[in-house]
Amino acid sequence: MLPETPNSIVLQRLTAGIIFPPVGIDRQALANFYAQASAPFEFTQFNLLPDGARLAVSGAPESDDLIIQPSRAQVNMALPPGVAYEAVVGRAMAQFDAARQFLRLSQYQAFGVKIVGAFSLGEACADFLEHRLIRQDAPLDRLGLGRVGTGFRFNFHREGVWDVRIEPFFRDVSQIYVEVDAQKTDPFNDLKAAQSWMEDVERYFRRELLDFLQSLPA
Repeated sequence: MLPETPNSIVLQRLTAGIIFPPVGIDRQALANFYAQASAPFEFTQFNLLPDGARLAVSGAPESDDLIIQPSRAQVNMALPPGVAYEAVVGRAMAQFDAARQFLRLSQYQAFGVKIVGAFSLGEACADFLEHRLIRQDAPLDRLGLGRVGTGFRFNFHREGVWDVRIEPFFRDVSQIYVEVDAQKTDPFNDLKAAQSWMEDVERYFRRELLDFLQSLPA
C-alpha cells in the first residue's frame, strides 16, 4: 500500500562551488598541486582543462572530484548511505582550503551549494505531487499528450538565492526527486562561511522540505 506521504529523505549528491577574483594558473603548477593533493584526497586521475584542471577519484561509483579554474573551484561528491553529511562537508572544506592555499586566495565573491536527494514512495506514483498541489480541474491536458508527471520549481530570495525543484524521478516514479541550489551572493573573506552555507542547505532539506512533503493533503 502506498503511504500517504513520504517520511524520510535520502541525500544523494553534493556539488559546491566557490567564486573568487581571477588568478593566473599555469599547467605545471596544476600538475604540482595534483602531486601534493593526490595522497590526502586519494585522487588518482588528473585531467587538464582549457582553463584549469580536474582532479578525481577514479573508479568511484559516482564522480568525486575537484575542479580548479582561474575564478572558480568546485567539488562534486556522492553522499553514500551510512556516511554522515558532516564528514562529506569536512572533505569538501579540506579541498577548498587546499585550493585556497594553492591559489593564495583571501577573498571570495560568491558560493553555491546544490544538494540532490530523493523521497521514496514505496511504489510507482507519478502523480503524487500533482494530485496534492494542482486543482483537479486544471487544464493540464492542453499541454499535449505524453505527460508522464508534473514537477514544481520554487525560487526564494533570502540571504542569497534559493532554487528548489520537486518532481517525480522520471526513471523511477516510486521516488520524488528533490534538488536545492542555494547561491550565497555576498562577498566574504572566511571559508567558514562556505561550511555554514552547506550546513544551512542540509538543514533546509531535513526541516522545511520534509515538513512540506509530510504536510501535503492526501
